[in-house]
Amino acid sequence: MCFTPSAGQIMGMPVKRAAKRRWTKEAFYSARDGAPPGERWELVDGDVLVTPAPHWMHQRMVARLYELLAPYARNESFGEAFLSPVDVPLEPGLVTQPDVLVVPNGELRTRSDFIRHLVLAVEVLSPSSAGYDRVKKRPAYQRNRVSEYWIVDEQSRTIE
Repeated sequence: MCFTPSAGQIMGMPVKRAAKRRWTKEAFYSARDGAPPGERWELVDGDVLVTPAPHWMHQRMVARLYELLAPYARNESFGEAFLSPVDVPLEPGLVTQPDVLVVPNGELRTRSDFIRHLVLAVEVLSPSSAGYDRVKKRPAYQRNRVSEYWIVDEQSRTIE
């Protein structure tokens, strides 16, 4: 199930609504920081996507991908892999949390650094987020020159 302030229903499920507006990064962080634990918040082109904690099958797939990608990125010396939740503010009005991400070497040097570049962003599809992953996030990652964006569909056993 997906809660998004800009849509009335997703997959036939009722969703939380807020007045149609373009969210600022400040308003996004304020609302997200006051939200119930377990919700995942993302800001894409001024729209907010709020999803509940993922199903264990989703998390199993995420963990398996991470187990493969982390040592590969490290051994090939091109970056460091992380698991969500971690904010990726690539541009104003865009704060994503890919399920698995690879940050290029040298991107994170101090505790105060933000992730501003990605080598890879991976989203494992959930019924509630498939539209956002394919339609909203893909162009956002392309705009920000993310080298690879994978959409993993466990049901069809495909990676786009």
